[in-house]
Amino acid sequence: MKKLKKKKCNFYKTISSILLILSLICLIIMYYFNVLAYNYLLIFAVIISLLVIFLILKINKKNNNKFIYSISSILLIVFELLIIIYAIGTINFFNNIFDTGYRTDTYSIYVLDSKIDKIKDLNNKIIGYYKQDDNINKAFNKLKNKLKFEIKEYETINELINNLKSNNISAIFINDNILDIYNDNDNIKLNKLVTIDILIKNNLDFKTVDMTKKPFALYISGVDTIGKVNKSARSDVNIVAIINPLKEQILLINTPRDYYITLPSKNKKDKLTHAGIYGIAESAKALESLYEISINYYLRINFTSFISVIDDL
Repeated sequence: MKKLKKKKCNFYKTISSILLILSLICLIIMYYFNVLAYNYLLIFAVIISLLVIFLILKINKKNNNKFIYSISSILLIVFELLIIIYAIGTINFFNNIFDTGYRTDTYSIYVLDSKIDKIKDLNNKIIGYYKQDDNINKAFNKLKNKLKFEIKEYETINELINNLKSNNISAIFINDNILDIYNDNDNIKLNKLVTIDILIKNNLDFKTVDMTKKPFALYISGVDTIGKVNKSARSDVNIVAIINPLKEQILLINTPRDYYITLPSKNKKDKLTHAGIYGIAESAKALESLYEISINYYLRINFTSFISVIDDL
């Protein structure tokens, strides 16, 4: 009899502990990820807190309705679990479809000579590269694990390609997107031997604001890729949304992809779409300069994530 009472007591204590812990986790997640507006979250927190305290007291004191209170506690636990699962699922969904502050740059070795069809054929050969690429050294460090080679730098893409055509170098090592820009004007057929991906953190210094009290600017970048959204790519859709939460107004400014702008990091003129190759910050800063505004937040989306957004909605 005593063992039975002790088991029941432990059962009620376990339910109480689970209920208390899940309630705290649920409220923290809802607060941290701003699931509800603060005034509604406060009301929800007060109701949940009072309900949890009431149930814990009732199932741990002598009364004739412990079974009912226990069932109520279990139902509340299930409800809170559903909230947590939904919140985590939503967070993961957005993490998968939107940019996370990093981009993946893809570098490849290209050759003209059809006799060279394997990476080992370039052992101890000269590989040319574009000097103006800030991340080329990071890519070369990965390439050194696969191959022994000599390198030669060139100031322009034209110079790099011309030396490849003249057989002064055996191959070129270049960012795929930068080569695509060159191919917009001079379509050259090259054989790709090997590809290397490097992860680069975007240098973001956007000034955040209290979005509930002050107007803010959101930059929406649509890139022309499929697969992972963090792949470096052209930005074909460039919309700045100016949002005024006090007046509940939104102004959308669309800038054509081929609009000629100054690339901030290069201090050279180029198409707006090409700014996306150098990261989300490059596009945002170019638009800031063009419209003389400050961009506070950004959202980056590609073909794959666009489909995912539509399907989930």
